[in-house]
Amino acid sequence: MEKTATSKRILGFPDAFWIAFAIMLAFFLKLVFDIQLDYAAYTPHVGKWTELAKGTAHSGNLGVIQYYFTYHHLPDFSPLGTTGYADPPFFYIFCAGILEMTHRLGHWAIGTCLHCISCLNSVFTLVGIFSGIGILRKVGIRGRELVAAILFLVFFPAYYFIGQRLNGDAMAFMFMALALNAAFGWFQTRRKRTLIFVAVFFGLGALTSYATFAVLPAIIALVIMAGLDGRTEGRVFRSQIIPSAIVAGAMSLIWPVYNFIRFGVPLFYPGAPEGFAKVSSKAGFFTRMSPFPVFELFDHMKFYSLEGQWNICKQTVKSTFLSEYLKSFNEFSWTLARIYVLSGIFVLTVMCILWIWALFTDLMPRFLKVFTVVGFVSMLVGFQVFCFKNPYVEMMDIRFLPALFFFPLVGMACMSRSTGRVMRIVTAVENWAIFVLAVLTAFLLGFYA
Repeated sequence: MEKTATSKRILGFPDAFWIAFAIMLAFFLKLVFDIQLDYAAYTPHVGKWTELAKGTAHSGNLGVIQYYFTYHHLPDFSPLGTTGYADPPFFYIFCAGILEMTHRLGHWAIGTCLHCISCLNSVFTLVGIFSGIGILRKVGIRGRELVAAILFLVFFPAYYFIGQRLNGDAMAFMFMALALNAAFGWFQTRRKRTLIFVAVFFGLGALTSYATFAVLPAIIALVIMAGLDGRTEGRVFRSQIIPSAIVAGAMSLIWPVYNFIRFGVPLFYPGAPEGFAKVSSKAGFFTRMSPFPVFELFDHMKFYSLEGQWNICKQTVKSTFLSEYLKSFNEFSWTLARIYVLSGIFVLTVMCILWIWALFTDLMPRFLKVFTVVGFVSMLVGFQVFCFKNPYVEMMDIRFLPALFFFPLVGMACMSRSTGRVMRIVTAVENWAIFVLAVLTAFLLGFYA
């Protein structure tokens, strides 16, 4: 394993203090962010909580939660054309269980119960972030490099947004991150139990959101690299892989296969886009993929332009840094928002440059290079295909690939251990840019959301 970084002090305090401080502060601010917003705010087609007549069902996330809470069984009708019911059910069943304890047994007001469920998403996001930190530690990142990486993870704005929405995004992100972290643990230890955990976490994620399949290529790449390194005997290797694959396959396929057999629903049906804004059929490939409309985010007049919403790059960047939470700007906040978006784009760009640079050095072991490249490319390409296959504005949201930044972050952290003067300067600039982004995120989402 690589030599760990030498721990230094910042303002007289050790790195461990700043790691704990950043995590606690970020968790507190995320909870405040969730509490001050309505539980139904900014969730695509969240629906309404209304009384159910016997045998009826309402669409939207709240309608699905209420269905499970009221009837205590899986939907007995085809989910085609009704938003929410085709989605994997684990998050909705979890919410119904919470309501059983708080609303039905504890007699809490339903609004309070749903707000508590929304706030639990902050906890799920934090668990996912801790798993990302676990990946960094498993590849030997310590000290100052870990402080900068943690600062990025806990204050990255997209993780604020998925932690507030009343849907399964945060829970799916948690299971994605847990599966990736466990996969790294298995690669190091080669214990069968750890690989079973990978399968279970992946299966639970797939039972929460189909977006979890985005991390499968990275896990498979890690397994293949483990099979090629000669550390594990072939017979033992197969005895671990086969039962884990069965567990993961059974858990991840049971819901789409169930809907296909019972109702004839296409496998991995994305759900009815009820109430979603459809992308015009006249919007061609260049219109949708051009990176230039991103700069429309800095133009107040073009910020909400209909044509701009058809562009994947713009809508993804908007959902990453602004979403719909920041839309009432005065001159001061609009100036800060521009700096905020520019600093975020700068941080991600430099992070990817450092990661690509690290791919051509000895600072990353071969298995880690394969893991990060396969994970990043497959997730990004899969997202583009998903956006074209489902041409709706709401589908171009970062919530479908929240674990994407784990891969270049690992490369950036590895590259920060370089002793070259140029690299020390670049990483120092990147660390300060991450700090600026964190401060702006906390301020804008604390006061203007």
